[in-house]
Amino acid sequence: MDWYLKKSSGEEYGPADLETLRAWAAEGRVAAEDQVSRNHRQWIPAADEVLLEIEWVIAETEGTPAVPFHLGVLAERVHAGVLAPETVVQNARTGRTATLAQLMGLPEEPLQPKDSGVAPTSEDSRAVGLPQTTDWQSIARERDRLADESRKWRALHDELAATLRHRETEYKAKVRTLETEVIRLQNTLEHERQELAALRDDRETMVSMADESGDWSAAYYALAASYRVLTEELEAKAREVQALREELARLHETAEDRVRRADALAAQERRCADDARRAMAELERAHHEVIRSLRELNERYIRLRERQSKPSEQGPAETPSAGSATAGNPSSGPRIRLIR
Repeated sequence: MDWYLKKSSGEEYGPADLETLRAWAAEGRVAAEDQVSRNHRQWIPAADEVLLEIEWVIAETEGTPAVPFHLGVLAERVHAGVLAPETVVQNARTGRTATLAQLMGLPEEPLQPKDSGVAPTSEDSRAVGLPQTTDWQSIARERDRLADESRKWRALHDELAATLRHRETEYKAKVRTLETEVIRLQNTLEHERQELAALRDDRETMVSMADESGDWSAAYYALAASYRVLTEELEAKAREVQALREELARLHETAEDRVRRADALAAQERRCADDARRAMAELERAHHEVIRSLRELNERYIRLRERQSKPSEQGPAETPSAGSATAGNPSSGPRIRLIR
């Protein structure tokens, strides 16, 4: 069963088995106010879990709430000198009262009565197990050292827990991969079993055929002939496929050649079209030049006719003869005017 531990500070640990959780409680790593759970859904205080045995309360504490401890924690405090062996503790569940020495199995010595006035000697103190002197500074230093050790071990535990969770994730992924591989192998095995069953059926069929014919060699030769025919058909199909591939390659080459020729023809036609456009442009320019020249000649001709017609309008002193007028005066001829 997986157990989970939630500290009062909010940190969670687990999953862990019961023995590990009991070891944590014996080491003092599980306090009474911490919570534990078996399914990570329902949480109860650690002191309420009977299996953890966090149930011993120091009976001499007055005015402060009684906090239950594990007997292992109290034993460590006795060995450290924080608690005396004759400290009376009580079981919070059963109500049993006993001293730590009784619970730990330490030998007990009778103490001197309080009203006798005789103080216990050092030998009696050593026999009972009491500390000679109480050095609170050393106790504080020991407490700080233990706190540092606790933090160090907690950090180590957290790192180890993270590593274990990472390994657990990797192992789960490997398990899923192996499960998939097992399923594939099972399918393969089933397929092989089916093929084996089919081969057995074929063998039984061949055996029955051989029994009917009474000749194994005839059955073998018939099977060999069938195999040879199938092989020849397969080779013929392979040759046909190879021929088709070669034909397809030739068709590709022919198509590419035609495409190249079409591209070259298109390029040549584009060049011819460009040459024709340039020639047309040259002809248009030449045509415009001819038109301009004709317009200039027309203007010059009009100006010349106008200059020749001005003296005739004033009237000459003598009337020339018809022959001379026709020959010497161009204005007597037909008048032609070009249209601009």
